[in-house]
Amino acid sequence: MTISFLRAKHGDCINIRHNDKNVIIDSGTPDSDAYSCLIDEVRAQGQRVDLLVITHYDYDHIGGVFAMDSDNWEIVDNVWFNSAQMVMPTVNKENYLSIRQANSVQSALEDFHVKWDRELTRGKVFELGNNWLLKILYGGCDKILDGVGEFLSSPKCDWNATFEELEHYLNDNVLDTTEVNASSIVLLLTDGEHNYLFPGDSTPQVLLDALSDYSETNPLRLDLLKLPHHGSYKNITHEILKKIICSDYVVLTNGKVHFHPNKKMMLKVLNWGRRTDDKIRFHLNYHQELSEKLKISEAEQKKYKFELDGQTEFKI
Repeated sequence: MTISFLRAKHGDCINIRHNDKNVIIDSGTPDSDAYSCLIDEVRAQGQRVDLLVITHYDYDHIGGVFAMDSDNWEIVDNVWFNSAQMVMPTVNKENYLSIRQANSVQSALEDFHVKWDRELTRGKVFELGNNWLLKILYGGCDKILDGVGEFLSSPKCDWNATFEELEHYLNDNVLDTTEVNASSIVLLLTDGEHNYLFPGDSTPQVLLDALSDYSETNPLRLDLLKLPHHGSYKNITHEILKKIICSDYVVLTNGKVHFHPNKKMMLKVLNWGRRTDDKIRFHLNYHQELSEKLKISEAEQKKYKFELDGQTEFKI
């Protein structure tokens, strides 16, 4: 099995391959070619997209599907997407774009008679063979939550702060409660022994709900966690980190939107996370670009016992 995290600008696009089966989770931004190149590669190898998961309707997750050539729908066998026809809002251009794309994708699924599963209940599985299952922990039902977030310190960016400076702001006072992220599907790839968690952009409350079977005394041991919402500090909490044991975290973004990943997110993981070994590893799919922006010193990496790298492919 191979898990690949593609460079899809500030969006998510993930490919799981096993036994000649292909699962794709999200498709990046509309102006990224990651998804289209992946589809071309699958087609060239004479394979199919056995399952396409659209975790939620945000444009940096649905964009590649929205821009897909109509001819390529013929190699997509199954789609998990919890979209229902949505009404265009009168404000917020980003949400307008996302909803317009979601409605367009929904029309394409209907027009091309793709097998589309909207009943995404907890426990539903897709079998990849050799005991490997992709399991839904949270089906992504739309939620409307109260409250709005705010950025730490400067209006947007914490990249210029040191970890020592950020220690003073280490709390869960500001969290993501947005409706679109609360609609994210949460997925667990597992063979009963190894576990890989893909939470989309899920809000902390959604991720806690997804992890309701686990606790501090009965944690979920993870081989890898794709951090929610591109490494935002608003989407990971002390309570979540106490329910898991993990040393490998993936961040998917080029850092050009919303100043993700946040260094405060890293500090939460480093101070509150339960490790499988001595060091935490953050795998950045735009490692070179982000390393320059984050301004993390070797001394900080040594003090907090972590590493940054650009690994985007994981073979199991």
